[in-house]
Amino acid sequence: MENPELGSASVLNNWEKGGSKFTKWELYRVVKELRKYRRYKQALEVYEWMNIRSERFRFSASDAAIELDLISKVHGVSSAEDYFLQLPDTLKDKRIYGALLNAYVRARMQEKAESQLTI
Repeated sequence: MENPELGSASVLNNWEKGGSKFTKWELYRVVKELRKYRRYKQALEVYEWMNIRSERFRFSASDAAIELDLISKVHGVSSAEDYFLQLPDTLKDKRIYGALLNAYVRARMQEKAESQLTI
């Protein structure tokens, strides 16, 4: 991911075409490193790439919480709320509510943050 002009998805696609296969845990490490260096857009692209390949990468509540956090940082709280609303109830646990609460707090949306505390 040395060239920020290339999207994460195109880099991953090129590596896969070259014969590389990725495990979910390897991609998690990539996302963790990207987040550490505040490369949120690229980290979100990795998650989107994984979502397209749902037959290979099983999606968990933790994944949803991380993706919601990335969406709020890249596209804003409104997009994060839209993402939250389209999630199935089976993925909505304390991690996803916590990620949404954090997005509200970062955006200084006190009323919405307080409403999350009553859920």
